[in-house]
Amino acid sequence: MPRRAPLGLGTLSLGLFLIFIPSARAQSRIAGSYHCSHARIEGKSTKCSSPPLILNEDGSYQLLGKEGRYAVKGQWVYLDQTSLQRKGQLQPGYRIAFQYRENGKRCEIIFERHRVDLGKTSLS
Repeated sequence: MPRRAPLGLGTLSLGLFLIFIPSARAQSRIAGSYHCSHARIEGKSTKCSSPPLILNEDGSYQLLGKEGRYAVKGQWVYLDQTSLQRKGQLQPGYRIAFQYRENGKRCEIIFERHRVDLGKTSLS
C-alpha cells in the first residue's frame, strides 16, 4: 500500500487563504463610516443617538467607544466586543440593520454609510 505524503504547511496556508479571501474582499467593499439613520422600539420610530459605526478595511471596527473585529459572511456582518452581540444584515444602499431585544422589547437600529464625493466640491 503506497504511503501518502503528509499535508505540508504550504497546502494548509493555501487552504486558509482560500477560506478567508471572500470575507476580506467583502470587508473592503463595506468599509466606511456608517451613521444611525433609523431606530425603532417595538416598531415605533425613536430618536437615533448612536455614534457612528466605523468599519475599517483591515476587519477592525469602532462603535460606542469600543474597538473590535468584524467579519462578513454572505449578507451578514458579525461584530465582536459589542453590547449588541448580534449580527447585522447587509441591505441595499450600504445599510446595515441590527435587530435585538432589550428589556424585553424588540429593537432595530439601521446604520447607513456616509458617502463623500470630494470630486464634486470646489474650494475656490
